[in-house]
Amino acid sequence: MAVDGGLLSNDGRLEAWATIVIALVVISSSIWLWLQTVVSKGPGPSIWPILGTAVEMKRNYRRLNDWFLSYFSEDVKSWKYRLPFPFSQTVVATVDPVVVEYILTNYHIYGKGNLRMRLGDFLGSGIFLSDGDAWRRHRKIASSEFSTRKLREHSNTVFREDAVRLAKVLNSAMAANEPVEFQNLVLRMTLDSICKVAFGVELGCISPSLPDVPFAMAFDEAQWLITRRLVNPFFKIERALDIRSEGRFRKAITVVNGFAYDVIRKRRVEIEDAHNAGKEFEKEDLLSKFMGHHSGAEDRYSDKELRDVIVDFLLAGRDTTAVTMTWFTYEMCLHPEIADKIYQEGVEVVGEHTKFETMAELLTHENLGKMQYLQAVLSESLRLHPPVPKTTKEVLADDVLPGGIAVKKGDAVQYITYSMSRMPFIWGSDALEMKPERWLKNGVYQSVSTFQFSVFQGGPRICLGRDSAYLQLKVTLALLTHFFIFRLVPGHEIEYDSTFVMPMKNGLKVTLSPRH
Repeated sequence: MAVDGGLLSNDGRLEAWATIVIALVVISSSIWLWLQTVVSKGPGPSIWPILGTAVEMKRNYRRLNDWFLSYFSEDVKSWKYRLPFPFSQTVVATVDPVVVEYILTNYHIYGKGNLRMRLGDFLGSGIFLSDGDAWRRHRKIASSEFSTRKLREHSNTVFREDAVRLAKVLNSAMAANEPVEFQNLVLRMTLDSICKVAFGVELGCISPSLPDVPFAMAFDEAQWLITRRLVNPFFKIERALDIRSEGRFRKAITVVNGFAYDVIRKRRVEIEDAHNAGKEFEKEDLLSKFMGHHSGAEDRYSDKELRDVIVDFLLAGRDTTAVTMTWFTYEMCLHPEIADKIYQEGVEVVGEHTKFETMAELLTHENLGKMQYLQAVLSESLRLHPPVPKTTKEVLADDVLPGGIAVKKGDAVQYITYSMSRMPFIWGSDALEMKPERWLKNGVYQSVSTFQFSVFQGGPRICLGRDSAYLQLKVTLALLTHFFIFRLVPGHEIEYDSTFVMPMKNGLKVTLSPRH
């Protein structure tokens, strides 16, 4: 009887567990069915209560640009998704050039808004995150400085010198029959260049020894971590506790800020010493111009504002240019026949050269302007691999976008440049192909609307550094293509990373051989 009683007891427990399991299945199924009735379904991804689109975005974070692309078509040019609680922000994503033009020309409605709350301790209150009068002030001063002839000449000199330094590093690697990680090298070069052009500072990152630069590593770390904050609902808690990614970010930004304030302090001393000696301070870098701007008390820049200027210029002038050079070189590895045509065009314009310095001296504004095919290839590479794959604006007042999509104050809009470049309705059935000829008519380069080709934004917010970026890109790439043939290292995996810009996650490993 005792044994039978024990068996009955076990059977009872099994029956109770089975009842619990069945009840849980029924409850879970009921919850799932209920959620299916309240989930928002539209032309884009499903939007769940509380979670928004976070689960799907997190699952696809490594391929986020292609996740956006997967929801667009000729019939679906705009769609909505939602950030999770506590952000709970509705975002309209678009590839429609009509909507892009509307967003960029109505900048009083579509600005930065609360992005400052999430990104301000990295980008500060500079031109990237400012709206209204503050933006107009930054824009006015920056545009006047970018347009000066002395700055253009100074930039051209710096870009040619740094391109030669890069070519010598590559030449040494080629002589030693060693592969190189090209992205790292051009990041070093553009950091050197922007620090000289914008701040008058020599870092020596692209010197033959390729020294470690703690500031550069901290800047990369801060940038990578701040983008994660955009999809981390707990970042304020982590920041308050100084843990996880926010703890790492604080350490990185401390190094970045230290560098910026040290540059500002030294420049103030140099300016004061020049004035005390009765001399005019003659440095042509952008920081000096900003510090010397005295048209009115309201235009004077504080050290904090100058710090923000430094970070903004670093992000705009270093990372985007280096990323563009990396993807361009990748395309030349895939399409050596295109690189051959660039080389031949260079020979026709400036002749064939055996010394880097001799070739570089001839890469003037006038001669670069004659290299129409190089311009076409560069634009095609930028089209397929935009260094900034998406741009976000916050809605500052209730509005209706072209096409009838209503947006409310506090929502956000994004135009997805990466997806736009792959839309057949914009670029034709060959949109996915590397085809420089699409930019040429009878051998002459043809530009397109900045709202179709929005790599440098458009309208009143068009990138002030566009011409400077093109100058460095053309100088460097014309020089490198004249002397080197690039080939991918077999087995090297090409994958983009998801940050503010679109670098290669694993870099670009290449081998080199002489062009002639």
